[in-house]
Amino acid sequence: MFFALYLFLEIPLAFITDAIPKALKSVGILQTSKGWALFILNTTLTFLLIEVIDNFMINIEIEWQGTLIFALVTGFIGWRLKKDEDEPPDIDSEEFKKINNRFK
Repeated sequence: MFFALYLFLEIPLAFITDAIPKALKSVGILQTSKGWALFILNTTLTFLLIEVIDNFMINIEIEWQGTLIFALVTGFIGWRLKKDEDEPPDIDSEEFKKINNRFK
């Protein structure tokens, strides 16, 4: 039950945490969407999600150190997998203007 609940909640939250660095890169706040911000967001999301599920499930008890190790490992794996993805266009670039014109 724990893993099913984790997967059910993690998938939509992962879409949000993947989009935040890309949006910040597009508007020029971050230099890259693949750096430490992505790693920190993914690690924090995983840690908090497991701790929240752990607190609500009486039958499950996970030490915070184990949760932290799991979050660091999954954050690092996700960070390495996303290194090959294309960067989103900057808001001032021609590519962004072409995309924007398609939706007008």
